[in-house]
Amino acid sequence: MAAEHDVPVFSSEHAATEYAIALVKRRLAPMTEIRVQALLGDISCGELRFVVDGMRLRVERGEGLNGRWWLMEPGVSESDVVRTAFKAAITWEEHELRERFRYKGAAVFGPHIELDRLLRGS
Repeated sequence: MAAEHDVPVFSSEHAATEYAIALVKRRLAPMTEIRVQALLGDISCGELRFVVDGMRLRVERGEGLNGRWWLMEPGVSESDVVRTAFKAAITWEEHELRERFRYKGAAVFGPHIELDRLLRGS
């Protein structure tokens, strides 16, 4: 059951206690740009790469193709950093799809439609 749920099993109470202490220390330590960079360094996502600036991240592809910045709070967890990177990648891919998608030759769901045009309904 432990293996099924990816829960470590220890041969001694001491080892289990040390592991628990390390988990708590890691959880209480504030997230830093260096930690975010290390986490993102373990992610691969095709041609996309992740860039960090302080507690912000964004997706880039090639030269000059940048996604929006995603802000993370200093208390963010490692899991949340990875989830934010995933959301940034999904948003990038959706943007690309919206640029390519056509109905009767028109980009009806294009990502670059100005807000005023959306308000007018055209």
